Amino acid sequence: MSLKPILSSGISPKKLNITPRQVIQIFVTLVILLLLLVLIKFADRILLFVVGIVYPAYETVKVRNSTLGFEKGARLWLIYWVTFGILASLHSVFKVLLSELPFIHILECGVLIWLYHEKTRGVDLINSKIFAPLLKTYGKSLEQQIHQVKETLQKKTS
Repeated sequence: MSLKPILSSGISPKKLNITPRQVIQIFVTLVILLLLLVLIKFADRILLFVVGIVYPAYETVKVRNSTLGFEKGARLWLIYWVTFGILASLHSVFKVLLSELPFIHILECGVLIWLYHEKTRGVDLINSKIFAPLLKTYGKSLEQQIHQVKETLQKKTS
């Protein structure tokens, strides 16, 4: 059995009474629908990127270029970026488990907003309950280890 008769009797724009302009419109519509599906699938990641990186980076640059309230703003964003880095590291370690949770990206967005929003200032809580006690307990030994690593690297590179 040959495919030639089947292919030659296929649907064509002339048989459907469609103009070339309508064919282009249908094609563009299908492409737009496909892009929307892709966007919807990745919208939560895009939102997380904007909420967790783009906006905080913008605010960090604003604080860096401002003289008013520099210390308060710099402290907020410094603690935010340290916390963000730790959360990102934990996320990559537990990625398989977290990916199974529904709406995990929305929850992550909420946590990131909680960290820097002026009404909640989650970074202050994180700093006072986690970072400050850890630095108080392990700060000196950590500094000594960092100093030893620096010396070792300087010896090996000179």
